[in-house]
Amino acid sequence: MKHKRLRILSLLLLILIAAESGMIFHKILKKEESANTIPTIQAKGSRHQIDTKVTALKEATPEEAHSEKETEKIIPQSSQTEKKQTEKIEQSQMTQLIEEKIAGYDGVWSVYLKTKGMKTEEVCDIYSKEHGRSMKSASLIKLFVMETLYDSVAKGTVQGETIEGLVQPMITVSDNTACNTLVTDVLGNGNADEGMAAVTWYAQQNGYEDTSMGRLMLSYQTEGDNYTSAKDCAALLEKIYDGTCVNTADSSKMLSFLQNQERKNKIPYGLQTRLTGEQEWTANKTGEIAEAEVPEKGMVEGDAAIVHTVFGDYILCILVNDMGSNAQTQAEIQELSGWIYDYLAAKNR
Repeated sequence: MKHKRLRILSLLLLILIAAESGMIFHKILKKEESANTIPTIQAKGSRHQIDTKVTALKEATPEEAHSEKETEKIIPQSSQTEKKQTEKIEQSQMTQLIEEKIAGYDGVWSVYLKTKGMKTEEVCDIYSKEHGRSMKSASLIKLFVMETLYDSVAKGTVQGETIEGLVQPMITVSDNTACNTLVTDVLGNGNADEGMAAVTWYAQQNGYEDTSMGRLMLSYQTEGDNYTSAKDCAALLEKIYDGTCVNTADSSKMLSFLQNQERKNKIPYGLQTRLTGEQEWTANKTGEIAEAEVPEKGMVEGDAAIVHTVFGDYILCILVNDMGSNAQTQAEIQELSGWIYDYLAAKNR
């Protein structure tokens, strides 16, 4: 009996020892699991966003990763952006000042100005919204006759020797007979209408949207007329300036003709006390219809010029229609030309 009790006690003791061992083992296992578990952090955004962020960091270059780790900051505008904003203000200011000046002048005015190689970039495109850009051109149409001719020579449809002796006087002294001969006999093969159509077609094909030729020079009795805009004239002069008007060699020829212009009573005249010797020069082409010539057509004054200065270059084109006096308008063009030079000189010297 006594031995039986001892066996029972031993069995109970073994059971207690086994139970205690199991609890201890469970606690150890829990600790190991806890040690190997990454605690969950409540983050802002979805799990997908977090995973994407981690992936991006893994795939980023060292420089990009460094940038991602930095705190967010407001990136200041670059000096280049600030410069462009300042230039826009300058452009708007100059346009406004020119508009204020021509508001006191007689007639319908159009002015196009573009600087080349100056510290301050200026582009002013001023015209009557009621009248539109296209205006009667008078002899400014000869600029487009000249480019059409040189393009025809470059393409082999016109012989170069047939135009050289006529283009120069057409530009330098605005010879009307030379112009009519070139349009009728060279471009039109004896047909004036075909020659004028060739000039118009070339203008339209080359971005001169406001330019067309509807009559020969001095043919005021016809219903048609010649038209252009200050913007179109400026575009042609800029191509000459850049050496891209037909080609470099022809651009050089055309520039030489304009530099040797004998009619300098408008834009160049307003600069005669400002330009200093050979370092500064103008290259221009004028156009005008006086009241005495053809009253029913209305008076026209115009000038298109490249102005080369010590502080940079600019292209200035002015067209005026339907004014009351040629002499007065010429004086106003001179005044505006001088004012523009002074303004640009003050900004760029």
